[in-house]
Order: sequence, then C-alpha cells, then structure tokens
Amino acid sequence: MRTTPRIQALRDELIKSMSRPMAKKVLTSLKAILKDAKRRGNVAQNAAADVSITSHGRIKTKPQVGRDIPTRDEIRRIIGAAAPGKGRAFLLTAALTRMRASELRGLRWADVDLNKRQIHVRQRADHWRHIARMEAAMSEGDRKSSVPYWRRDGRLSCQFHAPICPARTGHRWRSR
Repeated sequence: MRTTPRIQALRDELIKSMSRPMAKKVLTSLKAILKDAKRRGNVAQNAAADVSITSHGRIKTKPQVGRDIPTRDEIRRIIGAAAPGKGRAFLLTAALTRMRASELRGLRWADVDLNKRQIHVRQRADHWRHIARMEAAMSEGDRKSSVPYWRRDGRLSCQFHAPICPARTGHRWRSR
C-alpha cells in the first residue's frame, strides 16, 4: 500500500474521532514532522504534503423564520411574557430596531434620545464586553440591513417607535 493513501485514511479517521479543528492541527503537525524529516534526508518525500482537511466555514444557508428566527407571533408572545422592566425594554429594543447583539451590548443611556425617538449606535461590545468604537469596528458599507440606519460623523443611528417608550415597557428610564 502506498503511503499517501495511508495518510488519507489517517485523515479520515482523525475527522471521525475528533473535532475538525483538532484533526487539522494533528495533520498539520504530522506534515511539519515529515517536512523536517525530508529536509534532514530521513525520508524521500513528504507523503502528507497533498493531504488536507478543509474547514466547513460558516453555514451559507439562509436562516428560516420559525426555525432559526422567531416568527412575529413568537416575538409578540416573548415580549408579552416579559416582566415590565429592563428586560422588557431590552427585548423591545432588540426586536423593533434589529440592532445586532454587539450593538445592543454597547448601548448606553447617552445613546438614546427619547424626544427624537432615536438610538445612536456609537460603539459595540463583544461577548466579553470589550468596547470598540463604531468608527474603528466598522468599514464603510459593512452594515447591510433593511432597517433605516443612517450615518452621521461615521456613526449609525436608527429610529424607534412608540412601543419602546418607557410608558409601554413599564421601565423608568433614567440617566446614570
């Protein structure tokens, strides 16, 4: 049996027995060992050189409403079941403005203009709450959405409607 098919069989076994990223690391290490052995003259060729593990990347299928995204009725029921307070205000803001999770995490009270019914998206916060200014975090044309966002001084803003107002959410809005 030739060596390359054996390496391919090893690759297949690695993919079955461990995560794809870990299998890729193991195969990369093997390839490096064989490359060094070839450089030293211990093997005639690197049989693993042409063997690779490709990553799946992100799933390219379009999200479906009802499976990946809640339906409008489900959103209404979720908001209806939320107790008055910050949580309800947060859910309404998320549902009605279509802001990204990172934009919601980075939202400050100073970014909300209740009189003009505008939310200014000036910064983002990642899962670890590290703040990044929108100018640094976003390139021109990065935001593609049907929500009415517009740029002012390199920042984004969006309109919000009556259901987000404090009287509807049962939350007293106060500055910090």
